[in-house]
Amino acid sequence: MSVEVIPCETAAHLIARCPHADALIMWVQPVTADVLAALPHLKVISRLGTGVDSIDVPAANRHGVVVTNVPDANSEEVATHTMGLALAAHRRLPSFDKSVRQGQWHSAPIHGEIRRPSEQTFGVIGYGKIGSRVAKLFDQRCTDLRIHRCPICTDWPVTSARG
Repeated sequence: MSVEVIPCETAAHLIARCPHADALIMWVQPVTADVLAALPHLKVISRLGTGVDSIDVPAANRHGVVVTNVPDANSEEVATHTMGLALAAHRRLPSFDKSVRQGQWHSAPIHGEIRRPSEQTFGVIGYGKIGSRVAKLFDQRCTDLRIHRCPICTDWPVTSARG
């Protein structure tokens, strides 16, 4: 067995570069009925990420191709990005960035009051794979921050270092 990493930007690239592929591991590239018809050796497609909406699953079924996904593939990255965006919003970084790029330097009162994380409450609405990771990241890095968890589904267990 050999494994090759072959970047494919379009369906035509995929068909041209992988005509004898037995398996595909995809990220966002759509796998259409035309692609499936052009890859007769294909047995399995695995999508790195939640869902398989970029794959024509009925066409894959007709061709006998198994379709899988890796739902946790990006959970940590999405949670980390969410934490970064939340902190950027809390510190009003977009407003400061804009004024600095315009050659201005203003203190906090121009942009509104900025309070310490220890004086804030951070809310997590939805406590699935991503929400629980976001709460865990804040638990680990912002130990004085109060975290309010609001699970969407009440029968999910809600636990953390702080309860």
